[in-house]
Amino acid sequence: MDRDDAWRREMRGNFRKKLPLPGQQMKEGIHMDATMWNVGSIFLALAAWIFPVAGLLRSLKRKDPKELLWSVASFAACGMSLCMQLYYQEHLVAIEDWSALLDTADTAAALGRNMVLFTLAANLLLIWRIFRKERR
Repeated sequence: MDRDDAWRREMRGNFRKKLPLPGQQMKEGIHMDATMWNVGSIFLALAAWIFPVAGLLRSLKRKDPKELLWSVASFAACGMSLCMQLYYQEHLVAIEDWSALLDTADTAAALGRNMVLFTLAANLLLIWRIFRKERR
């Protein structure tokens, strides 16, 4: 048995020790299936982009006293989406999957930046539209 085989066996043993069996729950922290962190993050990012667009469309049709809530919901969804990405990165560190962490970290950072910029731009447009309409 060479050094690489010993290392592989040790790593497999570490993965088995840290991950629960199917149907069991981990004892500490917030834990979900790792794919759920990514799927949830994608859906929340889409919601963060859809909320200001829906608010803009509603504000064009009629006066809505709760127009600003669309913007607040959008920022909340954006923040929760970023948190889910951080939890996924934390999961990769916890299971010591360094190759997956290195593969996904730069892409997650770039997508997170783009999500924040688009969400900010869409919400600023919505807020501008709300206050411009109130001046008339």
